[in-house]
Amino acid sequence: MSRVKKEAVLKGIEHRERVPVPELGKDGYLLIRPLTDAEALEVKRVLFKDRLFQRVAKDDVDLVEVINRDAEAKALALSIALSVDDEKWMPEDVQKLPGGVPERLYEVLSKISGLAPKTPTEEAKDTEAPLETKNKPMDIPAKNVT
Repeated sequence: MSRVKKEAVLKGIEHRERVPVPELGKDGYLLIRPLTDAEALEVKRVLFKDRLFQRVAKDDVDLVEVINRDAEAKALALSIALSVDDEKWMPEDVQKLPGGVPERLYEVLSKISGLAPKTPTEEAKDTEAPLETKNKPMDIPAKNVT
């Protein structure tokens, strides 16, 4: 495993992912970029608004409000991700995309931004130790206690 330097990490925002969108033409695609941590936090603020640190009873949850916040947060995230190469997208623009396209774009965005939960296989690939050595006791020399 090699060390990644700050310059390479900060250049990650320059990554572009081509997402096929046949609804926009035979060879149609859109480019998206990953969100920064600060941008992802802003999206979460929209999603959770004032409920981030509140306990809410199940009966107090307004399902329509939850769906609306989810759509608003995804539109914000995609407007940021689609704003590449001097092309500025607004959340309202994202909402005008053909049905199903924003959801597909958001799936890709979640993966490239680290927002999507990892599968056990992906988790295993991220660790140095092979699967069969996980959760085995480590050989740590005993200390002399006097």
